[in-house]
Amino acid sequence: MFKNGVPEVRSTLGLKAADFDSAMRWFESSHPSIAAVTARRRSLMKTILALAGFLFATTLVALAQSVSSIHHAVSDNAEAQAAFDRGLLDYFAYNPEAAEHEFYTAADLDKHLAMAYWGIALSNAPNLNVSPTDDRGEQAREAIQQAIDLESYASVEDRSLIDAAAARFDAGPKASRDALLISYRDALRRISLSYPADPDVAALYAEAALYVAVGDLERTATPAQRAARTARTAALLPMFVAGLAKFPKHVGLLHFYIHAAQFADRSQVAVAAARQLAAFTLPPEDSHLTHMPGHTFFDVGLYEEALDVGERSVAMDFADFACCHPGYYSAPRYYHEHNVDFLLYAMTETGHLSEAVAAARREDDPVFIARQLVADREWQAVLAVPYAKGKSATLPFARGLAYAKLGNAKLGEQALKEIPSAPPNDPYTAALRDAMRLTLDGEIVIVQGKDRKALRLLASASAAADKARSFGEETPALYYYSPHMALAELAVQLGRMDLAKSALQAELVASPRSPAALNALARLGQPAP
Repeated sequence: MFKNGVPEVRSTLGLKAADFDSAMRWFESSHPSIAAVTARRRSLMKTILALAGFLFATTLVALAQSVSSIHHAVSDNAEAQAAFDRGLLDYFAYNPEAAEHEFYTAADLDKHLAMAYWGIALSNAPNLNVSPTDDRGEQAREAIQQAIDLESYASVEDRSLIDAAAARFDAGPKASRDALLISYRDALRRISLSYPADPDVAALYAEAALYVAVGDLERTATPAQRAARTARTAALLPMFVAGLAKFPKHVGLLHFYIHAAQFADRSQVAVAAARQLAAFTLPPEDSHLTHMPGHTFFDVGLYEEALDVGERSVAMDFADFACCHPGYYSAPRYYHEHNVDFLLYAMTETGHLSEAVAAARREDDPVFIARQLVADREWQAVLAVPYAKGKSATLPFARGLAYAKLGNAKLGEQALKEIPSAPPNDPYTAALRDAMRLTLDGEIVIVQGKDRKALRLLASASAAADKARSFGEETPALYYYSPHMALAELAVQLGRMDLAKSALQAELVASPRSPAALNALARLGQPAP
């Protein structure tokens, strides 16, 4: 059902109070730490978990049908058509496993449905987050051949889409992945010109153009290569704006536009698109679409809005885990850690520190727990987090900070030695671990009374954190103990107000409109930028 053009769950789908209460009891018994959240957050979580309650009262299929905003006519068989539409929504949501399942369902229901096999092929293609593999490539080629075999049953437009995909999955000896992707993009551009009223074609063309522009995402890219990528993606933004002017509520276009704007370092232009995508109610397996606006909101400092989509996306993951036990390539599994990471950052920036600890404990992940205990400055609790040497850089860093803050420089130095080296040919991780070591070393020498040395170390730590960010970091990895903020605090104590202000300005680059940095600047008499 749609209200003002926005998909929503119908109130008549049969969710009863008893169903909802059952879902809440299940969630809280499975995750005792939820009891730690405030009444306001409990109320919000309760609203979100109505979706989970619905899943216990009815079926996921009915839910997906009620909220899908995607419809591409391919079959006279209503059930096959519905499955295809669900698969296409899952595809645009970067949920290849769920998409492939729905496309296979459509193929089973309509034996002549060539586009079902087209969808299976696309579900095995790489995207910005899923790398290509030989196995998935072979599955894509087999599926597209089946689509070709059934092309006579497809419309002229759909035959052109099948042919375009066939070019992308060419297994010829002279075929290169980059060249095939360019051919695919160019074919989709021609199709989009022939069928300008088809929003799905517009989204597919925009997706292919984005992948060509972004190219290789390896963090070993040089500054010149990263600058060229930024310029290429920036050149795509007018195309996205034009597409969204025609199809303002297409989830695929909105999704890919958020990515394009971020790659172009222009996230501010995508705020309206992010808010539109955030307004949708979507099936739990498509939590990645609900998560995506967070990229934009973080880049422009809209932390409350980032918190909203963060909470909702994580709740959707849990609902899907409870309902459908998805596999590895399903978005709720593949992206869950990323969704939680965004949620914890948003909670930290908005000052919900104890709630963030509760959310981290719900994950039962020592790294998440340690990070949030550091953010909440619960130093004794940090030392109680299970720890095994050599498995993490975060844990010895957190333990070292705890020892330093508790006045034990010797144990802090031992923890410093336990921060592992970065893997070879990984400049991002190398820069990040340099920032960790320098920050911890600075805190240790403060305990030893060497404040000026600490100032130099923390200044170097801030520079290393900035270097890590330059490799395309989506959120500041050290948000829970920012070297910029540590430097600013020490600089104020030493009367170095100029250095404190510059450190806080650097924090505002890493975390735009950071409340902590803005408040610190205000205390120094510096107006907000």
